[in-house]
Amino acid sequence: MTEKANRPRIISFKDTEGFDRGDFQDQVYVAKEEEVGFNALAVFVNGKHPIKQLGEQTTRTYLVVEGEGTFGLEGVNRPVSQGDMIVIPPKQRYQYEGVMTLFEVNISPNNSFTDQKI
Repeated sequence: MTEKANRPRIISFKDTEGFDRGDFQDQVYVAKEEEVGFNALAVFVNGKHPIKQLGEQTTRTYLVVEGEGTFGLEGVNRPVSQGDMIVIPPKQRYQYEGVMTLFEVNISPNNSFTDQKI
């Protein structure tokens, strides 16, 4: 475990690294490469995220910060809006779409963070 994991910290948005993935952009607050057992990022959605299946040891949680859309969970589309939290356990498939800002936290005790695009 890195030294960063053993001390409190404030991470400013200006200190995050961004990625453009077409229909969504990410701003990474805590990268999986830090190997602290979780990662955290803001996701700005303007379209559709592909179907993915989580690995055996990753739990993914989203908080809808603003906007609205749908999450496909276990093949059922469910509407989401500001303030909703979505928790996806290991080995589950999911997808989402809409115009919304999400805060995503992934927990993987062994830092595997394995998921597959379906």
